[in-house]
Amino acid sequence: MEWITVIAYVLFMIMFITSIVISLRFQFGSEGKDERGQKIINTAYTVAFPVITIGWLGIYLYDDFIQSIGYSTYKWLIWVLIILAFIVHGATIFILKRKW
Repeated sequence: MEWITVIAYVLFMIMFITSIVISLRFQFGSEGKDERGQKIINTAYTVAFPVITIGWLGIYLYDDFIQSIGYSTYKWLIWVLIILAFIVHGATIFILKRKW
């Protein structure tokens, strides 16, 4: 069962690094500087930002009403939440770049 966790972490980090590369290449490249690119970037931020707020609310409600979360678990969950927001941001840029 431990190897499944390791594979999940590796896949999660590969998705994170890929989304960071997509996001940075788009934002600092020539594509991200025109009006279409700015629209894609703004839409990607609009989609990615609620992931953090809704996720944080979910963690807070779980901690208050279901079961207490330890400090180390809380730090890990926030880390995962921020990385998930970056993955959503990169995926949104990738999708909208092909769509628009």
